Amino acid sequence: KITTFLSKKSKKKNIYLTSQLRVGFIIVLKYLKKLHPDKQEIVISSYNLAEMINICKNLKLKVIHPKLNENIFICENDLKSRINKKTLAVVATNMFNTYENSKKIKNTCNKKKIPLIEDNAIYFGNFKKIKNKKIYAGSFGDYSLNSFNVMKNISAMYGGSIETNDRNFTKFVE
Repeated sequence: KITTFLSKKSKKKNIYLTSQLRVGFIIVLKYLKKLHPDKQEIVISSYNLAEMINICKNLKLKVIHPKLNENIFICENDLKSRINKKTLAVVATNMFNTYENSKKIKNTCNKKKIPLIEDNAIYFGNFKKIKNKKIYAGSFGDYSLNSFNVMKNISAMYGGSIETNDRNFTKFVE
């Protein structure tokens, strides 16, 4: 039931339950590193947990912090200048951003052919209604990560998920 619920919100077909969001983050990064061993940089918001930054560093990724905009979200113009041939992925920490912010970041990542990882630890369930249709946070990323910890919107003692439409990721996870 939980995977069906998550799939409806994110519009992703492949849902993987993990013990924590961080575990999902490690799995996604290891997968991307296997696909692109020559890419050793990750663009991630400085507005994030130290543990998430440490995961990147432990996986030998150079952490790039873009400037933040007035919503404390990745500044689109600065992001464009930070992405290069060594960039493995962009991590967008959804917290104070808007639908418009997310759409701009996704468009930038698409143009640069860089995967977008959405961190929805705090932001799960937020949406914008457009033409009577709800567009949820977590539906922009190539990989969307959720946390189900005690103080989260889906509250449990622990847990998380990875959501993606990348069929090759399924083979890697299995």
